[in-house]
Amino acid sequence: MKAFLKDSVVVLSLRIAGILVNLAIFVAIANKLSINDVGAFSLISTVAIIARYLGPLGFDQVAIKVIPRYILDNDTASIQNLHASSLAFIIFSSAIISTLCVFLYSYTTQQFFHSGMYFIFIGVVTSCAISGLCAGILRGHGRVFSAFLPDSFLSYLITAVGCVYLDYTEELTLENSLVSAALGYACAALLQLASLAKISLKLPFPREYRAPFRDAFSMWTVQAANLLQSRSAVYFAYLLGTATTAALMDTAARVALLPTLVTWAIGSIAAPQLVKYAAQNRRSEVQKLILVSTWASFIPSFLTLVVYFAFGRLALSTFFPQEYLPSYWPTLICLGAMTVNASTSICSTYLIYSGKQAVVFVFTVISAATFFIFSFIISMYDVLIAISLSTLLSIAVRDLGIMLYLAKTEKIYSGVWDPRGISLLATLLKERNKQWLP
Repeated sequence: MKAFLKDSVVVLSLRIAGILVNLAIFVAIANKLSINDVGAFSLISTVAIIARYLGPLGFDQVAIKVIPRYILDNDTASIQNLHASSLAFIIFSSAIISTLCVFLYSYTTQQFFHSGMYFIFIGVVTSCAISGLCAGILRGHGRVFSAFLPDSFLSYLITAVGCVYLDYTEELTLENSLVSAALGYACAALLQLASLAKISLKLPFPREYRAPFRDAFSMWTVQAANLLQSRSAVYFAYLLGTATTAALMDTAARVALLPTLVTWAIGSIAAPQLVKYAAQNRRSEVQKLILVSTWASFIPSFLTLVVYFAFGRLALSTFFPQEYLPSYWPTLICLGAMTVNASTSICSTYLIYSGKQAVVFVFTVISAATFFIFSFIISMYDVLIAISLSTLLSIAVRDLGIMLYLAKTEKIYSGVWDPRGISLLATLLKERNKQWLP
């Protein structure tokens, strides 16, 4: 548990620093560029995020799942096989797919850009895919700092430095800001590749290379359904509204991400622990980890929701132009959705890494259907409120449904909403107090 808490603090610190720098970049761009340009920047940033999580095609999740087992079995050949085969496949596939997307977009819309922008787009997608894969492999090896420092902090810092320079030289435009972002993603990928090479060069090379496509595809479908639903809000706002609507929705989404820092950090560190406990059939340890994780994630999210309710308008008027004030209520609703997610997300993490990702996939598909249906219905009144409320409802359907499924099938209880989980947590705290008392 001490190692779990230590790694959680490291990841959380890096993530907080990165998100704050990223938010500062967004605030600076919002104050320098038109709201339509900010909307375009938000759309392209969302592409980068999707490439970061879906570009690895599930191999990053497979690495987190199987590398700890390979290490326990001293199976260096399988480790090296996973390193080389997955990396080669992801570099090739991401470059091909991004190139096809560029030409397909230009052909269908008849909008053509200079060649430099095409190369920037391909570089961003490929860099983010490589970064996502390397982060998963390094996490599997327990190299938490090497996995998250370039991806969660340095990429944003490099982008921020570039934007500051461009602002100083009065050359901060949409295209130049995208160049800075591309440079940050590329540097992060190169640093993670260097860390991975340092590990791989110490291992013997296998005679043949085979990628675990079946496991990767299974993990990827769950991740794809989840990410496309959660990240589609900005694109859906653009589809149902305008670029201005997309910019306001992206503002709400970025602010709502702040409390998820703890949820994300705890989930990232808990995943390898859950894999180990599930493989050893240590259900009591799984239950303890879920109880601690749910409350550790829920409390910061709930406090953020309360603070934003009281001071959100003041914060928006202080850091953003006046046209961003309509994002207050969408942000508040999205923060409520993130609070629900924080209280239960570890349950889906456990199911994914214990080989039951199909269950998570089913609930995620139901959640996505809920999101799109209600967004269309409510958008007749207000697009931003419609998307925000649909996000809250869909997350509640998925996460609370998974929580109830886990309680019914495996008798493992969440610590926030389930009375049985609260009772178990109280018992656990009493036992801890007895150990601490003289």
